[in-house]
Amino acid sequence: TEGGQSRVRITPQLIRVADDTHLWSDTYDRILDDIFTIQSDLAQQVLAAMNIALTDSERPTIEVQPTKSLEAYQAYLQGKHLLRQPHFTLDSWNRALATLEKAVEIDPGFALAWAQIARAHSRLIYFKVDASPERSRLASHALEQAVTSDPDSPEVHLAAGYYHLWAIRDAEGARREFQIAAEQMPNNAYVLEGLGEAARLQGRIDDAIDYYSGAAEISPLSASPVVELGLSQWWARRFEEALETANRSIVLAPDGTWPYLTKTLNEWSWKGGTPRGRSALEAISSEHPWLPWMWFWQEIYEGRYREAAERLDATPGDWVTLKICARPKPLLRSYTLELLENPEAARTAARQAVVMLESKMSDGPEDPRYYSSLGIARAMLGRRDEAVGAGRRAVDLFPLARDAIYAQPHVQDLAHSYSLAGEFDEACDQLGLLLSIPGWTSTTLLEVDPRWAPLRDQPCYRQLMEEYAGSG
Repeated sequence: TEGGQSRVRITPQLIRVADDTHLWSDTYDRILDDIFTIQSDLAQQVLAAMNIALTDSERPTIEVQPTKSLEAYQAYLQGKHLLRQPHFTLDSWNRALATLEKAVEIDPGFALAWAQIARAHSRLIYFKVDASPERSRLASHALEQAVTSDPDSPEVHLAAGYYHLWAIRDAEGARREFQIAAEQMPNNAYVLEGLGEAARLQGRIDDAIDYYSGAAEISPLSASPVVELGLSQWWARRFEEALETANRSIVLAPDGTWPYLTKTLNEWSWKGGTPRGRSALEAISSEHPWLPWMWFWQEIYEGRYREAAERLDATPGDWVTLKICARPKPLLRSYTLELLENPEAARTAARQAVVMLESKMSDGPEDPRYYSSLGIARAMLGRRDEAVGAGRRAVDLFPLARDAIYAQPHVQDLAHSYSLAGEFDEACDQLGLLLSIPGWTSTTLLEVDPRWAPLRDQPCYRQLMEEYAGSG
């Protein structure tokens, strides 16, 4: 502080990442009366040092003053930092919402903060942490506030893209918003990641790989685009590349979860239940909602059915609920009991699962995850028509045309219901559909998964194995 005014000293440096060469640096002493003018001035100095000239469409991005309140801006930066962590946790996103809401309380016209609030609510819907009508209203309201405050902001268009992507699963609407954002932010990793996810929803997996590769190149120290690249390569059945990318993401985020989960998931489709997949799961230090599911299937694929049951019983709670499924634990337990040749106990567990599912489904709007699980549970009890009806309802509620990737679990569950009901050709039709499009289903995975044992002597299954022999 000098003469009652706060001063700041900033020393920007340019380092060439490829060889760590020091290219340029300078020192700036400024009075901290307008942080945005300081940011704009520094950005222009750095661009001049790099001999880069901005286009007319790019210039506003470094000259804009998003808010007049430094306190609101600090809250916004804290919230944005939490949202940009490479791995979703409910705690970090709730804390992000709290700080962003503080920002708009201080400055109700702060478009960028409203945009991030819309993105945060939309993400909670996407992960099915809270897909209630109230959460949807909050997301829509925040986006409306952002658009009203600054309709031309590329950050607002970016948030609108994620709203279309996560809250309403409108891939084409998302793509249009991301393309508008890209006109003013052409080398923005978050725009490229959004375009990548929109491409995946539409089944354009090669385009998604290109977008995520570009995002990873622009942001070489960020694990997020590398994780998404690895997942996309896995779904493209480029297993060796996906393994290399997963290992790269582990280097970038050794304390993360998804780098290791991606490695295991890729291993299942490529090689089955192997020690390498197990080692990746053992490296995860945090408690994560996906871990009970992952460990259950790792044990199953290794043929360790009793261990799968014991891990399941040791998991707190009565459900395994993820964005791809909602399974009552008795339904998963019934799988292991069948494999351990205890059919009566398996039927008892399936009956418990039906009661739990029907009770859950009476509480709110239709959720395809519950219909998928109910179809399997009913099929295990021999309730053939009801089982297939529930499975088909799940597919109708969330079709592949709406989401080419995350609708696939419901197709797989319908195949399982058909198989349990003895409708083997219909089961093969569903599995053939999954093998014919980008996704995790492979011949290797079908061969190690005991759910498909009843199909293995069927001509339709043998035909699938021959037709898709190169898929894994």
